[in-house]
Amino acid sequence: MKNKIFTIILIGLLVFSCLELALAAQVKCPTCKGTGEVKCPTCKGTGRVGDTQEVACDACGGTGILKPRVSVITFTVSQSEGVSYVTGTVKNRETVDVEGAVTASVGGHSNSTSTMTFPAESETSVTVSIDYVGTYQTTQQLMMNTKMSVTGVEEITCPYCDGTGTIAQGGEICTKCDGTGYVVCQTCGGTGYVDSALVTQSSDIPWGTIGAAVAVVVVIVGGIGIFMVIKKRRVNEKTLRRYSTREFNDWVLSRLEGKAAASRDTALGIDGYSASGYPVAIKQADGIGMNVIDAFASSLARNKTRNGVIVAFSFGSDAVRGKVRAKTNYGLNIEMLTVEDLIFSKRPI
Repeated sequence: MKNKIFTIILIGLLVFSCLELALAAQVKCPTCKGTGEVKCPTCKGTGRVGDTQEVACDACGGTGILKPRVSVITFTVSQSEGVSYVTGTVKNRETVDVEGAVTASVGGHSNSTSTMTFPAESETSVTVSIDYVGTYQTTQQLMMNTKMSVTGVEEITCPYCDGTGTIAQGGEICTKCDGTGYVVCQTCGGTGYVDSALVTQSSDIPWGTIGAAVAVVVVIVGGIGIFMVIKKRRVNEKTLRRYSTREFNDWVLSRLEGKAAASRDTALGIDGYSASGYPVAIKQADGIGMNVIDAFASSLARNKTRNGVIVAFSFGSDAVRGKVRAKTNYGLNIEMLTVEDLIFSKRPI
């Protein structure tokens, strides 16, 4: 009888924990699509107000679409044990990431990489191996018979005019958005994520409720093992605030499935790297503002990378402005995550 009562209590706790987690889960903000920003209503995203005129976008020639400027700027070739290795540097001159493949050929024999991403305004080293070795007496002769190019790159919506084909000139800089054309999304407060219970289907059934129902089913099927996993994940902000700096950093990196940075990177303001290799800045503090975002942007620039993640307990009202400024002025993509994001909705970056 005691064992039966204990089992009932245990299942009750399991259901309560799963309901709490499901209702607290976060999803991408439906207003800003997870970006944390929307077009400025004052300047309609142009960044300028007053006596302005629309002119054709120079980047796309007024078409609204463009062929990304991605090309091989240099390459070398070496041969070993029946295989030719062509290593080149691909440069993406656009302010957005571009997808494509790299094809290389030696003496008419070729091979290509799978589709890969070329980060915005950066250079990427790529090596293509070809199962062929020809008879070449000199390195110059080998190079003359070797080619390398970027293939499979499709046209994209022009990021300079947002696909409109026109840009605004003249007028004054919009004071609402400081000329960036974007302001903080009011739905999510600039975080890019909202509670799932706030997002509804056309039938007005909260996603959080659906998630909770699924969680209950998982509890019944999973039993004690699921309970132990959930209890292990129920760390809270109060506990994390008492962590030492090292313990807190380790926890953040474990949630991002990342790794700690070397001492050289730490000196540049980088505390670790995410699962995708993006630099991570970890701040065990509240109200992180634009000055910290600006400093992290400088760290990314020195590290010659275009993507980064900054984690804190909370961000100040001007933090998104720093994020937008880094994107507009330097083409940097900074993901701002709160500790709450990592507690309730683990998303490897």
